[in-house]
Amino acid sequence: MGLMLTFMLLWNMFGALWLLPALARFLIKPEKMAGKVGNSLFSH
Repeated sequence: MGLMLTFMLLWNMFGALWLLPALARFLIKPEKMAGKVGNSLFSH
């Protein structure tokens, strides 16, 4: 039981690290924010 819990915890942490940047990119859409702010990292 403890081994399964450890595996699920590690899999959940890996999934969060892998999916959160993709979800943030999908939800925030930096292309739209680049038009609003003149001096941003995306304005180059």
